[in-house]
Amino acid sequence: YRQMAGSQARSWRLGSVPVCSSTEVLLQRWLQGSGELQQPCAVVAAHQRWGTGQWGRRWSSPRGGVWLSAALPWQGEGAGRAGLLGLAVAVAFAERLERHGLPVRIKWPNDLVLYGRKLAGLLPSVVQRGSRVRLLRIGFGLNISNPVPIGGIALDQLNRFGLVDPAHWTAEVFLALDRCQRVGGDGSWCL
Repeated sequence: YRQMAGSQARSWRLGSVPVCSSTEVLLQRWLQGSGELQQPCAVVAAHQRWGTGQWGRRWSSPRGGVWLSAALPWQGEGAGRAGLLGLAVAVAFAERLERHGLPVRIKWPNDLVLYGRKLAGLLPSVVQRGSRVRLLRIGFGLNISNPVPIGGIALDQLNRFGLVDPAHWTAEVFLALDRCQRVGGDGSWCL
């Protein structure tokens, strides 16, 4: 991440586990004990047993993908704008994928698709005080070299050299999150 971000690198608090029930659960526990969040933080797992997607659906998270939950301190208006902030994260990550020549599309509300098949999903939420967003939370999953369900696609299926390193793609996710936090606001920049 630091090598890719250069002088734009931010200070992230990171936790990494080989396996967990859900990175969202671990992030929630971490946030409960930390008070006011001063810097972005994330929990990354090599494998989740019970990852959660939209509407509480189970998200398959075997080894070989990027599975993380992140929390970013936020300053901005945005009552009821978790969807728009999630779209901003999707746009920022789609731009990262496009740098690698991947014609990714965003399927509202929270999927990234490649050649009509699901490559990644994100689950946004916000923590507010009044109408002010104080914290943006994102659950993120990306298929790299893991087995995928029907209708899914993993980057290793593209036969492109250099696209299968989870550490590289975790850094790409952090760079997309950095961009969103830097821009801030209500996420409407992505429109």
